[in-house]
Amino acid sequence: MNNTNRPKKLELPKPSPIQPGLGTTPVAKNPDFTKKEPPRFSLKMQKRKAMEQVMEYQRNQVKALIKNIEKERASNVIVYASRNLLNANEVTNFYQLFSGNSEKFEKLDLILHSNGGIADDAFKMCRLCRQHTDKKFSVLVPYKAKSAATLLALGADELVMGPASEIGPVDPMIFVNLQDGSKHLVPAHSIKDGLDFFEGRIKAEPKTALVYSQLLENLDLTVVGAYQRAIESSKQYAETLLGDGLMKGKPTKEVEEVAKSLSEKYKSHGFVIDRDLARKEYSLNVVDAPDTIWENMWQIYNMIDVWMEEDPQIGTVIMTSNSEAIISTPPKEGGKSQT
Repeated sequence: MNNTNRPKKLELPKPSPIQPGLGTTPVAKNPDFTKKEPPRFSLKMQKRKAMEQVMEYQRNQVKALIKNIEKERASNVIVYASRNLLNANEVTNFYQLFSGNSEKFEKLDLILHSNGGIADDAFKMCRLCRQHTDKKFSVLVPYKAKSAATLLALGADELVMGPASEIGPVDPMIFVNLQDGSKHLVPAHSIKDGLDFFEGRIKAEPKTALVYSQLLENLDLTVVGAYQRAIESSKQYAETLLGDGLMKGKPTKEVEEVAKSLSEKYKSHGFVIDRDLARKEYSLNVVDAPDTIWENMWQIYNMIDVWMEEDPQIGTVIMTSNSEAIISTPPKEGGKSQT
C-alpha cells in the first residue's frame, strides 16, 4: 500500500506576553461602569431617594413636636396646614382621621393654618371636630387662620394664639363671570361698594344718570343676589359657631353683633385680627400660648411651610402623632361662595 503524503498541520505561533514599554497595543478591557459617574436616570433616582429620606426625617420631627404638645396639654393633636382652598375634598380627607374611631377624644387640639375656602366646608370640618370631642375642642393658630378658617376657629371652645397668630374677617368671596368668559373671585362686599358708588355719583350729578344706567344694564342681577345671600349665609354660620364655641354662654344679641361685625365691618378681606384685638374688640375666648407650646406650634408651622416651598405639588398636610395625609392639587370650586 502506497502511503499518501498528508499535509502537515500548521502550528500557529502563540502570542508573546505583552511587555510594557515594547510598543505593543493591548486589547481593550471591558468597561467598568461601577467606577464611573452613574447615568442620568440613576442620579435622579439617588436624588429622589435622598429627598424621601430627608422628608421622612422631617416628618418624624413634626410628629415628635406634636407629641410634645399632646404631653403638655394632655390632648390629642391634629395638624391641618394648607395652601389649598378649604373645600369638600379637604373635609373628606380630614374625616378619615375619625373614620373607624368609635371613641371620642377627651380633649382635641387642632393646629390650624389656612387662608380660607368654602364656608360650608369650614362649618362641616368644625362640626366633625366637635362631634368627636367629649370635653374640650381647641384651635391653635401658629400663623394664619383667615376667612373660612376663622369661621372654623369660631366654633372652638378656646382659641390659642401667640405673637404671630392672626385671624380675620369672615366676609365671603364669590365668583363672578368676566366679559372674556373667565371666572374671577371677588369679595362679595365689592359688589355692594360698586352699587353704592353708582348711587352716590348719580345723586351728586343727576346728569350722569344715563351713563351709569347703561353700565348697570350690563350687571348680572344673579351676582347681586348671590352677594346678598353669601353675606347672610356667612353671618348665620358665624352666629351658630360662636354660640356653641368661643362665645358660648354669652347673650344672643352680643353673639349676633360680633358675627355681623366680622362679616361686614372691615374694608379689607385680609384685615389682621391678632390675639389682643380678638379679646378686646370681640371678647372671644382667646388664650395666650405658653412659651413651650408656642415654640412647638411655631416649629411645626415653619417645617411644613418649608415642605410646601420645596415641593409645589404639596397643597395640604394633615398630620397626627402617628399618621399623615398629603393632598396635592385641589378641585376647582367654581360658582360657590367662599370666605
